[in-house]
Amino acid sequence: MKIEIVEAVAFEECGPYSVGEVADFSGLSKDELIELANAGVLEPVDVTASQWSFSAANIALARTGCRLRTDFDLDLDALTLALQLIRQIRSLETELQRIKARVPGTYL
Repeated sequence: MKIEIVEAVAFEECGPYSVGEVADFSGLSKDELIELANAGVLEPVDVTASQWSFSAANIALARTGCRLRTDFDLDLDALTLALQLIRQIRSLETELQRIKARVPGTYL
């Protein structure tokens, strides 16, 4: 069983988690979560399902979004952009680590 640590809270990756559960865990409203999913920021497990559900990684991103929205008083469009940029940065960091792991003599 894979467990993802999300800001001192462990969520079992065996999920998936409903929109309501993600709202409870993240602090964002269900409507905000649905808008973020429609914008492609959050990725439902099955987009064709009548009731969307999400993985633990989406909970972490939604929690980050809640903090950003609160700390910087962001509207939904600004929050969407910020979270898209965070996802892009994380993706690039992962790619960089993978590349460094293939090059002998480099350290992460």
